[in-house]
Amino acid sequence: MPTRLYLDSARMGLLSERARLAHFDYVRLAATEGCSLYFSQLLEKGFSDWPENIRLSYPALEDWKGVLELDDALKRFVGVTPDCRVLMANRTAQLVKLAVRELCRRCRRVLVSDLTWPSYRRIFEAERSRCHVGVSTVSVRTLVRRGGEGVDDIVGRFVRDYSNMGCDGLFIPAISHEGIRLPVDDICERLNGIRPLKYVVVDGAQALGHVSDQLGLEHCDVFIAGTHKWLQGHLPMGVAFLPNRRSASIARTLGRLVQDGQLDDPLLLLISELKARSLQRYSETVNLASLFTCRAALTDGQFDPDSVRTKFSGRLANARRFASIAYETNWTVLPSLLPTGIVMLQANDRSVRQTNPMALRDYFASHSISVSTYEDGMIRAAMPSTQLTNAQLDAIAWALRWCRVDLPTIPCEIQYGAVRA
Repeated sequence: MPTRLYLDSARMGLLSERARLAHFDYVRLAATEGCSLYFSQLLEKGFSDWPENIRLSYPALEDWKGVLELDDALKRFVGVTPDCRVLMANRTAQLVKLAVRELCRRCRRVLVSDLTWPSYRRIFEAERSRCHVGVSTVSVRTLVRRGGEGVDDIVGRFVRDYSNMGCDGLFIPAISHEGIRLPVDDICERLNGIRPLKYVVVDGAQALGHVSDQLGLEHCDVFIAGTHKWLQGHLPMGVAFLPNRRSASIARTLGRLVQDGQLDDPLLLLISELKARSLQRYSETVNLASLFTCRAALTDGQFDPDSVRTKFSGRLANARRFASIAYETNWTVLPSLLPTGIVMLQANDRSVRQTNPMALRDYFASHSISVSTYEDGMIRAAMPSTQLTNAQLDAIAWALRWCRVDLPTIPCEIQYGAVRA
């Protein structure tokens, strides 16, 4: 059944229209020019450096003005100062590896939480074990989900463990993969008041293009995210912002990891070479498509902190409508601590809670709705920034109300004509 309502941007964002056109022209260019001089000219100097006849042939690549300009566009988008360094990589995990290497090099004991993305936690654990660095884990997930604990209470948990356990570093998500949003700036400020933080790494995967405050950018050394979710670049590309002067040493760490063969990301290396204007003659072939879709998506969304705030208001309005329907249809809306455009629901029906997550995802897909699904009858819905229509709200209500995985599929024509009771 074709998807009519996509609520899965927290997993992978829909490709924006301008990014789609840029990708189409990029593929056409690859089919006709390959890695010719024209392609090298585009990559290094940008669209405007092409002859007019070539520009007219590939008009959707006009947003590409070179790597340094993409750097500047990403900085404007996030709202950091011009001297902030930006790293780009094919795999976000490589940036995490780089960041936690520096984190563990500088700190004796690192404070983390039980909200960390599992694969990132594994990268961190491997590195801290290698470096013999201590770790303290703040358990806040159950407290937030249970409700009753406010922002001050959760911040207090971080403060207590940081103080009592002698921590001096922090690895924290701005928004967890389950939609729990932490006040990162408030937490960092309180921790610095107890003992100066030596190094801070923020996982901003669910925050970039989604929220514009409490990102930790004023306090962190590395902010890691991707351009393929809320930004709508779709093609996976990791980005790391290094807003702190202490972050400069990460370049040396990068060099050591590359030299030791512990970090293998051809895009990360190529971008570094392009910025330094010193391309290596014998380098690995790199997939560059994500650079062009990222730049086009930034233009398409007119992304800057103000536009992110405006879009966020739309997401919150949709989240309220979605939550209202959930309450009416025997689902529980799970608390997120701070407001987000992610709505986490849990089924009250026991049979749904015992259902395999993939079967639950298939059920919603049969109703033309795309969501993420988890154990214990939980679903994650990422709200669009444009207002949900009455027909879409009706479809959501119908799917939630009749969610019994063992029931026959209700025809899509009926569900979209349904009236919310």
